[in-house]
Amino acid sequence: GTRKPDEAENLKKLENVTVVKAEAGGEGLEALFKGVDSVFIVSPPTGDCGERVEKTVAAAKAAGVNFSLVVSEATVGQQTLFGHQFSDVEERVRKIGAQHCFLRLHAFYENFLLAAMEVKESSCFGKAAEADKQHAMVAVDDVGKVAASILANWNNHVNKTYILSSAKISFAEIAADLSEVLGKPVKYVQKSYDQAREGFLKLGWPEAICEGILQYFKLVNEQHECVTAFDASFMEGITGEKPTTMKEYLTKNVAAFQ
Repeated sequence: GTRKPDEAENLKKLENVTVVKAEAGGEGLEALFKGVDSVFIVSPPTGDCGERVEKTVAAAKAAGVNFSLVVSEATVGQQTLFGHQFSDVEERVRKIGAQHCFLRLHAFYENFLLAAMEVKESSCFGKAAEADKQHAMVAVDDVGKVAASILANWNNHVNKTYILSSAKISFAEIAADLSEVLGKPVKYVQKSYDQAREGFLKLGWPEAICEGILQYFKLVNEQHECVTAFDASFMEGITGEKPTTMKEYLTKNVAAFQ
């Protein structure tokens, strides 16, 4: 299900896939879920995320769905925007009493594409994290593989909570990987929190989201366990495949940085 099925041409090409219009917390979900065994709920990046996910899980339960796999976030429980937001998501889902599983995700590799223009123009990029501070990250492809494995064998994952990451890496190490992939030096330059905030605002991001991201970078600089915890064996145990390395991701997407 997607909010914009007309833009999901790649999904429509997949074998045994039916694309339908659906929105988290939207109308008609109970009818749409009839006859469905399990659902994968991608929590929307909205201020009412918790309410939307709650309505979706409740509709699934009412329709007789056996299991809901819900996307959450690794900073649950922290005094941050995203920590509060996804703590609310999880609390609401638990209260419904449906069989579920939370898949807590770290920062996406794909977020790094936001630095592509900087790399193209100046062979450098900057974030508000100290260069050598490692933090866990995850590739969207790995999320899809793990989610598919959980949904296919959902009986083994009822009421479990998992934290998924693909690598633990610093921005200095990402710069080194990118230098090797591009065949030219790429430098990482740490930005101040104010510089980073200004950059996000120029992109047109809401101020609350900007603050949430800065809170995340502060956790990275403090090396808080919620953003550094990494278990390389988890994905392989679930899917039989090793997680994607950052260098593999950059190699696959090198055109974006050239």
